[in-house]
Amino acid sequence: MPDKPKAPGGKTEPPAKKPEKKAGKSKSAQDRGTTKKSPVPNETVPAATRAGRKKRSGGRTPSAIVGIGASAGGVQALEAFFAHMPSDTGISFVIVQHLDPHHESLMNSLLTKQTTLPVNDIRDGMPVDAGQVYLKPPGWDVVVRHRTLYLQEPENRKMSRMPIDTFFRSLAEDVKEKACAIVLSGANTDGTLGAKQIKGEGGLVMVQDENQAEYQVMPRSVIDAGLADMILPVEKMPDELGRYVKHPFIAGAKEEAKEDIQQILDSILMVVRTNTGHDFSEYKQNTILRRIERRLALHQLENMVDYRRFLRQNPEEVIGLFRDLTINVTSFFRDADFFQSLKENAIRHRLENIRSNEPFRIWVAGCATGEEAYSIGILMVEVLSELDQYREVKIFATDINDDAVEFARYGMYPENISADISPERLKRFFTKKGQRFQVDGRLRDMMVFASHDVIRDPPFSDVDLISCRNMLIYMNAALQKRVLPVFHYALKPEGILFLGSSEALGDASKLFEIVDKHRKIFTSKDVQGDGVHHFCMPAGLLSGLREPVSGKIAEPAIQVGVKSADIKALAEQTLLEKYAPPAVLLNEAGEIIYVLGDAGRYLCLPSGPPSFNIFEMVGGNLHLKLSQGLANVMRDKEPYRISGVQIRYNDEFLSLEVILSPVRLKNQKVNWILVEFKEAPRAKPRAGKASSSKNTKDPKIDDLERTLNITRQELQATIEELETSNEELKSANEELQANNEELQSANEEMESSREELQSTNEELETVNAELSKKNQDLMQVEDDLNNLFVSTGIATIFLNDDLHIKRFTPQAKEVFNLQEERDLGRPISDITSQLEYDRLHQDAAKVLNTLERKEIEVKNRDGKKYLTRIIPYRTSGNIIQGVVLTFLDVSRLAPSRAQEGDAGSLFSNAAAALWEPILLLDEDLKVQMANRAFYRAFKTSPRGTENRSIFELGDGQWNIAELRRFLEEIIPADREFEGYEVEHAFPAIGVRKMAVSGRKIEKGEGRPAMILLGFKDIT
Repeated sequence: MPDKPKAPGGKTEPPAKKPEKKAGKSKSAQDRGTTKKSPVPNETVPAATRAGRKKRSGGRTPSAIVGIGASAGGVQALEAFFAHMPSDTGISFVIVQHLDPHHESLMNSLLTKQTTLPVNDIRDGMPVDAGQVYLKPPGWDVVVRHRTLYLQEPENRKMSRMPIDTFFRSLAEDVKEKACAIVLSGANTDGTLGAKQIKGEGGLVMVQDENQAEYQVMPRSVIDAGLADMILPVEKMPDELGRYVKHPFIAGAKEEAKEDIQQILDSILMVVRTNTGHDFSEYKQNTILRRIERRLALHQLENMVDYRRFLRQNPEEVIGLFRDLTINVTSFFRDADFFQSLKENAIRHRLENIRSNEPFRIWVAGCATGEEAYSIGILMVEVLSELDQYREVKIFATDINDDAVEFARYGMYPENISADISPERLKRFFTKKGQRFQVDGRLRDMMVFASHDVIRDPPFSDVDLISCRNMLIYMNAALQKRVLPVFHYALKPEGILFLGSSEALGDASKLFEIVDKHRKIFTSKDVQGDGVHHFCMPAGLLSGLREPVSGKIAEPAIQVGVKSADIKALAEQTLLEKYAPPAVLLNEAGEIIYVLGDAGRYLCLPSGPPSFNIFEMVGGNLHLKLSQGLANVMRDKEPYRISGVQIRYNDEFLSLEVILSPVRLKNQKVNWILVEFKEAPRAKPRAGKASSSKNTKDPKIDDLERTLNITRQELQATIEELETSNEELKSANEELQANNEELQSANEEMESSREELQSTNEELETVNAELSKKNQDLMQVEDDLNNLFVSTGIATIFLNDDLHIKRFTPQAKEVFNLQEERDLGRPISDITSQLEYDRLHQDAAKVLNTLERKEIEVKNRDGKKYLTRIIPYRTSGNIIQGVVLTFLDVSRLAPSRAQEGDAGSLFSNAAAALWEPILLLDEDLKVQMANRAFYRAFKTSPRGTENRSIFELGDGQWNIAELRRFLEEIIPADREFEGYEVEHAFPAIGVRKMAVSGRKIEKGEGRPAMILLGFKDIT
């Protein structure tokens, strides 16, 4: 059972008092289905579930599904659209807005006032029925599959969210030509890519007139892309949409016989060929017919004969039809796994197996707006970078649609391509310009865009890769047989052919080898005797195509009795001893881990505990330079040479050249340093001339030698200073580069933050528009309430939980001494009145605590009578927030013939002003009067109510034995009852639960006693 509503202060609302009843029900009540069940209160049901309980169309299949994309400024456009939208078109609408995920949308309540169509908040798994409006909830993306709506979380909430594109794409895939896209006001380019896919599937694209849109970016983006079929103000869209969906192309009605269609179709294609030079006669007939039927629906033409006449009279329509025939649904990295396989299994292997100086040529046939060509260019740059290669790459991207080629050549795409391209690739290959992405210059320089017809124009030659994706599917089998050999001719030996997911080689399979069957990657092969020029395919281009080599290479003969390993060791030892200088192998700490040759001439063991650290085994100048050299090798990973080092050995000096080289074993992270000692050769003295040369040496030579030595030392010092300065400059340059990278990273973060702020601003614009509209509605309701209070003439006072005055009507000033500004917020007990009623405060407190309404007649000091009613104040969520006091002047109902002639005209006027339904019965329980609230609540009229027994009203819903007993006892026994509950399926308003109260009205002069019944809807 649901929880009971809570009263203020955590109190539970007690059930209303009911008269004692006999056990069981009368048979008649049971037969009528009258029950006492309590419905689940709305506050326990999520909003989306409540929306789903609205009346639906019985599951009818919609004639079309319309996706409406709106962002900033779209609230007013949506209201205007649905205000003019008829309810009998059988169309379903799915509205996708940019909404703040943390703010509940008010669009449901706003649209409900503009249309009679049911408005639903989308729940996961909700089917799409005809004549319904569906709203995307905040924080979710919506997709449609098999005409069922599903909610999914956005893939990357940090990036620019494109929920409109997400839904449009799924809509195109699901309902094909029955999909319609409407793009309204918005401040970004969301919706462009999705509209392109809808048009590619034969659907309709409508765009709000940019002069009417509050924000023009979103509709302008679709118009600039050449995707808009209709550009209209929102008020005119419903009529055009209704006419479009009723056309036989959408409704599914048949037209001409097949034998007539072929002749008309040929003449239409002849007009296209005459005006454009392109022949579509060998394209698949069903595809051509769908495109032509779409044009019929756009121009509201009945049949193809009329369209042929229209085509001949309107040359601009020929261009429109040509664009529809050449529309190609494409995107960056469409079928991402296909492109990944192309990169790893084809491009990489070919680059590894062709000459490094050989250019790489690519032909993208049917490039449309260029996304596929740029995608392949990105793959080429990535693979060349990974292989550390530089080679010329040239990509020839061709199409027969000049407008598409021009768009591709410009290389400017909407920002919603971020849904198809990773952030790393966007950063590397694109530049953000406003709300669009510009292709980077390096990538653009690879491209050559040209208008080219694969069927009639000569092919490119010596091509390494041909990409022709989703073009062959539009050609018939005969045309495919002509095109595929052309591709084979254009390819180099083992050149790569990349097709679309729905395409196959057919009879041309003998011309190509399979690389990846599922992802449609093939290589050309040599086929002899078919009259076509072929190339031989060298073995080993791609993995999986290498043939095993038969036989083994003969090994050289080895001398009997001698092992080859011993010969190898002997040869290596001889070479080392003869040519290799002494050396030691060091680890990064300078510890000697291996000694080669006689390195002991240059090292000496230190005194004390033994140590193998080389710095403890050398001294003097060698110690300093060896330490410096070791640091340089470890930092730069490059060899380092030390020249002119002198050490003492056996009372003589040796001149050494020391070479330090980094050493690293394969697949190991350990870094070692090899130190080689090369001893400079000493000059041999000539015999018999030693003493004479010693005595005859010129002193000038000694001076020159000393000067030379000093100069050498100064030069060495200068070199070392320059090296030090160079290292400092390198370090400073590295710091500058690091700072530059940090600044670049900060700039990218700021750009990302700007995009997030822009997206947030759009969401806030939508929220602000909804709140502004809601505020206007609230002001209107406020005005209506003020006028209602003034017009009823009933003194009414609203009290809060503390029984302080919140509000009162002007008539309340006649009963209480109230002033407008001063008395608001004051306790009711502090206000004096003209009533002889000193228990008003106590009775109000009792009603607040017990939630039992109270009615009493009181007089004022002038003798006027007031029917005083005290009832709890309930919010829409059934929360108690005070009480309401009403004072109805009933003094005019005093027993006088002039005032009582027909059950009291003044009483009738007073009852008409009440909000709750009231009936006035005579002694025979016939209805003498009913107020307007009764007719409004039960959807009935005076003709079917007055002068009829209460038990005959409607379908006899009040003919309950217990209620009959109460009514029959009121007048004779002077009794009354209150809060008797009746639940019934009423004819016009459905299942409702009513609380009925009754009391006696004393007879007057010339008027019998009567019964006053009040009804309250407590469903």
